[in-house]
Amino acid sequence: MASELHPNNAAIAKRGNSLARELLTRSLGVNALKWAHTVEPISSAHLQLFRADPDTYGLSILDSRLDTSSQTVREMGESAWNQTLIFKMARHTEAIVAAVDNPQECGLPGQKIEWDNLFKDKIQRIL
Repeated sequence: MASELHPNNAAIAKRGNSLARELLTRSLGVNALKWAHTVEPISSAHLQLFRADPDTYGLSILDSRLDTSSQTVREMGESAWNQTLIFKMARHTEAIVAAVDNPQECGLPGQKIEWDNLFKDKIQRIL
């Protein structure tokens, strides 16, 4: 059963969590996620451009900002900008894991870390 607790699941979750945390802190340009709230949010002008043309005005995971323009944390988490960041960070992490010599270090055979959910949770905590 996939949801059973395997002896290595805790260690794997810890490694996955560490990798996600490291990539997100680098992306936001902070030393630790506890400082992520100090990062300047994406400007409303850039958000308007993004909404009109996401391909041209999309985000870069190398120097990311969050969209904090909504009234509630739920709305912020559901913003197209933040959802795109979650998607791009998850795909980037999957590519890193696929390129390592031993991908089992980041997941068990037949199982995989749900990177989208992990990044969504981390970003929700920041917002």
